[in-house]
Amino acid sequence: MNEDNKNTEEEVIDEVAQEQPSIHIDKERAPIVGEMKRAYINYAMSVIVQRALPDVRDGLKPVHRRILFAMHKLGLTHKSRFSKSATVVGEVLGKYHPHGDTAVYDSLVRMGQLFSMRYPLILGQGNFGSIDGDPPAAMRYTEAKMTAIAEEMLLDIEKDTVSWVNNFDGTIQEPSFLPAKLPNLLLMGAEGIAVGMATKIPPHNLSEIVDAVVRMIDEVSEEKIDQESSESSDDTNKIVYTSPLDATMTQRLVFNTELQALMEHVKGPDFPTAASIYGQDEIQRAYATGKGKIVVRATVNHEESSKGREKIVISELPYQVNKANLVMKIADLVRDKKLIGIADLRDESDKDGIRVVVELKRDAVYKKLLNNLFKYTELQTSYPVNMVALVNGAPQTVSLKTILEQYIKHRVKVITNRCMFELDKAKARAHILEGLLKALDHIDEIITIIKKAKTESEAKESLMTKFGFSDLQAQAILDMQLKRLTGLERAKIEEELKALQEKIAYLEGILSSVTKILAVIKTEILEIKEKYGDERRTKVFKHMPGTFTEEQLIENKEVIVTLTQAGYIKQVPRNTYKVQKRGGKGVIGFETKEEDNVKIIQAAMTHDSILYFSNKGKVYQTRVWEIPEGARTSKGKAIVNILPLEAGEDITSLLIYNSEDTKSLESTFIFMCTTKGTVKKTTLAEFKNIRSNGIIALKLTGDDELLWARMTDGTKKIILATRDGKSIVFAEGDVRPTGRSSQGVRGMNLEKTDEITSMDVYGKDEDDNLLLVLMEHGIGKKTPIKQYPVQKRGGKGVKIASIDQRTGKVAFSSMVDTTYDALIITARSGQVVKIPLEDIPTLSRAAKGVIVMRFTKSEDAVVSATFFMMKVRGTRIARMILDHVKSDVTKLVSEKGLNPPQLVIFSVNPDEVTLSFLRSKQKAMEYVGGSFKLLRFSKNIRFEDLVNKLSEINQDPQSHAIIIQQPLPASLSTMTIFDFVSHEKEIEGYKSKPLFESPVALAIITMLKAMFVPDASDNYDILKLDLSKDPTTLKSLLRRKKIVLIGRGKTAGKPIADLLSLLHIPFVNINSKTVNPEQFIAEADVVISAVGKHVIDAMHVKQGTALISVGLRSENEKWVGDYKQEEVATKALAYTPTPGGVGPVTVAHLISNVVKAWKIQNKVG
Repeated sequence: MNEDNKNTEEEVIDEVAQEQPSIHIDKERAPIVGEMKRAYINYAMSVIVQRALPDVRDGLKPVHRRILFAMHKLGLTHKSRFSKSATVVGEVLGKYHPHGDTAVYDSLVRMGQLFSMRYPLILGQGNFGSIDGDPPAAMRYTEAKMTAIAEEMLLDIEKDTVSWVNNFDGTIQEPSFLPAKLPNLLLMGAEGIAVGMATKIPPHNLSEIVDAVVRMIDEVSEEKIDQESSESSDDTNKIVYTSPLDATMTQRLVFNTELQALMEHVKGPDFPTAASIYGQDEIQRAYATGKGKIVVRATVNHEESSKGREKIVISELPYQVNKANLVMKIADLVRDKKLIGIADLRDESDKDGIRVVVELKRDAVYKKLLNNLFKYTELQTSYPVNMVALVNGAPQTVSLKTILEQYIKHRVKVITNRCMFELDKAKARAHILEGLLKALDHIDEIITIIKKAKTESEAKESLMTKFGFSDLQAQAILDMQLKRLTGLERAKIEEELKALQEKIAYLEGILSSVTKILAVIKTEILEIKEKYGDERRTKVFKHMPGTFTEEQLIENKEVIVTLTQAGYIKQVPRNTYKVQKRGGKGVIGFETKEEDNVKIIQAAMTHDSILYFSNKGKVYQTRVWEIPEGARTSKGKAIVNILPLEAGEDITSLLIYNSEDTKSLESTFIFMCTTKGTVKKTTLAEFKNIRSNGIIALKLTGDDELLWARMTDGTKKIILATRDGKSIVFAEGDVRPTGRSSQGVRGMNLEKTDEITSMDVYGKDEDDNLLLVLMEHGIGKKTPIKQYPVQKRGGKGVKIASIDQRTGKVAFSSMVDTTYDALIITARSGQVVKIPLEDIPTLSRAAKGVIVMRFTKSEDAVVSATFFMMKVRGTRIARMILDHVKSDVTKLVSEKGLNPPQLVIFSVNPDEVTLSFLRSKQKAMEYVGGSFKLLRFSKNIRFEDLVNKLSEINQDPQSHAIIIQQPLPASLSTMTIFDFVSHEKEIEGYKSKPLFESPVALAIITMLKAMFVPDASDNYDILKLDLSKDPTTLKSLLRRKKIVLIGRGKTAGKPIADLLSLLHIPFVNINSKTVNPEQFIAEADVVISAVGKHVIDAMHVKQGTALISVGLRSENEKWVGDYKQEEVATKALAYTPTPGGVGPVTVAHLISNVVKAWKIQNKVG
């Protein structure tokens, strides 16, 4: 052991001895007891100091230090050849480490494992083990050498920078610690179990640790003690400092940096396996005290398989977690049925990284399963921090600041020793050179003396006596070659001496000040950061993930809950459907399988609670997140697998509420109605606590059934409709709140053969609404709700429609939500028709109605209906885009003082149709606050004259955008003309590599979003083109949809095709000359037509196709598109009208491009 540490070790031995329990034994046997005590203490200290704990200075245990030093002596640098690991192990065992070869080889292997070391010190070749726990190959097969960063640990070791001790047999010496240019203890971490103590220090990020060291150096101060006052002081323990080279030099350093400041740089451990750590408070506690527990979680991603199944993909593991054992643990939990919902488990890891796939069953709840994986497996672990290291040879629990302080002090000593070594060497060489120069001045005399001397010693003595040379100088002169007598050699000696004198001055300057030594440390460690620094791998989260509750990790996000007629339930992301504001029956583009229709659709938050009301009068409750997530087209989970329903029991209503909002529980009511006309009102608070097997919501008599339940605020109106064509409206206040188990009261007096078909709840703001009524035989009508008088509860009501054998009884009635413009009607046979709501007439409540559905089977009947949006109007979308542009222009003109944007349009011999288009652009330009200039030319305009005018406008700083209005005369080439428009003013996207996307192509993307992205038509942020998100979003939404683009023209078809390709949206491009275009149209899910001819016949369009018409033509003095909308309306999922569809949106995007060009030219955001 180093002599400097002897006393300290003895103190530790005494301390350990004092902790041993007293042993009461016969005095005659006492000598062996004492010997055992001493032997055990010696053993304990040997393990503590020589085996298990790292030195705070270089962060290495003896075995690691000896491995690196042995490789250094063998010349195994990062640039050298590899050497057999057995050679290294043999060198270590034979010269430095008299222990087992397995322990040495295991230590060598670990220093080379990328998953064990944040910055590996060994570069291995061959099998060095794996994160699956696979053992390394035998040492005779593997090879190793040091990494570049390991060489930094040994740099300057030959310059007397460290103390040396004899090896185990006293034949050679080994370093007691390494120079360690980098703070290795924190970078690599350490683990070891000694006797009565252990250490576990996590690895860290080099860049962060360097920044922390630099911060400490920048804020360090030096304690100064006046020598005279110290000598006269009564405090005899004070040390008098006379030179920075004193042995106690580092004790004068005062480190002023607080832990909080250090943690501005050191965010937390940085593990080689990445993952995430939680709890900044716990990290700070570990750094402050040296002890703590840090929560580490794996990184998981949510994916979906090609079959629509959800997958949990594990890509990063907590530090020191064995991947194979983790996979086996998950499999065991599935086998033991502790983890429910896993369909498949695969390890797809390869050389590119970790990838463990947990595939879920279709009915599994993703967040819940993930929560259980964190709870029961090593996907979440706790890393117990116990930072124990040897400080001055004694074990000590160290804080982050202490480790950095000890590192800096260590480096101060290393730099001091190095500088002193180099200074001594430089002075010795300068001394020789000075003697050589003096000898050259008296060379003739020196040669004579040497020639006369009989022996070398006589010559040396004569030189020393005659000229005052030292022994070293005299010897150097005798050893000097004759060629050194030339003038050129003298100059070299003088130059070398000058350089040495400068180096001596530099080194003495460094040694004269601790501050300068610290500056050297700072410079060198910043060089280390420059060479080896990298980005943090482990993500750090401020707060702890908390305890494992059922809601753990389940994001409280917006979702849609759907329940089908066949009893399948699921939740999907909010952007999958568009529902009515009051959460009722409307849905756009819903898709189910096996002709199963959506019965109930409700918007919710995942942390909300759901009340399920059944036809048997019972109510059940779950949380929304307990409903399995599904894709838009997935079937969902059978509700009988979620709720304990009885035979014949069916869920008729879903109500969703926030169970945490206790204030609203008493002020919110649930209004219920049965088929026999019984109604009941109960406060929501009565339903807060519901058993898993459900409770009674309303007591039923006979064969009565509970079919409707709605939430109210106590001030609504209730409207009931019956199969025999009667209806009653009464105030909700007519029904007083009653307890949960009561039977209710009569809401409507029914005939014995009659029953309720619908119940609606509405407020004062809906008094102008309409009531839609459909009869069994396909007859329908709308009637103003005002025609239904408000009566007292319990009456017989008034006529809702004239019912006879031709109409059949009332099959469906509902208040019309003006958010929607169409209706899907479903018949008993499964036949479905779509009809615009405007085609259903508004008639009096006594009228029979008109035929709205014709059946393919004579005995068929209407059973249900659903509202949806069919006509996608561009005028409203265009106004929203222009409003956003207008706001932008107003702000920049006001704040920046810019002149408004100006659009210049070139038009050659425009007709009335063209002028009407120009007026729409002028109106839009002026609406946003810009100006409009129309340049009209005769049809005989020469090409060069048009180009000259273009050149003039290009150079006009007040003109920001140019449009060449089409059509142009045949004498003028449209695309050639565009070549003369400046790149920054060409806003229609016709130039090669345009600065702006084509407005008509942008309009198509906007209309696709309006059709398929929920709420897009009401949200500019969703509608605008976003190349960072749209390719993924649109590709997902349009997945499996066959898109056909008709038209390849340069002004519309080609730009649309280019933008669809840019967004990675697959499509088929045909034109009007394509053979059998009807075949492509008939197979399409989306048809985009940019031809300007009647190319789409309704008979060739399949049910549920989305249609977008770009083309515009005149027919019978009306503007029409590429299809007749009245014909396709009954078959299309959605379509754009003409006019008022794509056209206004194209103009809006055109104006938006004008403003973008204006902003670019004015260099504003």
